[in-house]
Amino acid sequence: MMIENQIPAFVEEVASTGCDIVAVLGGFLFGDADLSTEDYELVEPQILAICAKYGRRDHLTKEISHYLVSIGRYYPKEADADGTFGSSKCPGGKLEGLNDKGTWIAMMPGLKRTGPTKL
Repeated sequence: MMIENQIPAFVEEVASTGCDIVAVLGGFLFGDADLSTEDYELVEPQILAICAKYGRRDHLTKEISHYLVSIGRYYPKEADADGTFGSSKCPGGKLEGLNDKGTWIAMMPGLKRTGPTKL
């Protein structure tokens, strides 16, 4: 299980693979979806090894997100006027607001809505 003082090393190791790890809406994304298929196939074993090394980290989601923001790794850098955000894989996602636990929820286009998507 990851401990809080391991967050900087974890982030550095993930970023060193070429993945653009960023804070997003109170959580974080590895950024591996932005890699080409060929690059992803090369990086995947490295990411899996990093995840195995540090172990479970879901209890540190907020702390990892805060650390990423503190070092300038967050998305979107600027909010769109209409509250939308996007990426190469899910353009036009719509921010819906905070849930009862203080976590941002979002709705991605093209997905059947069965409830909010926690990011």
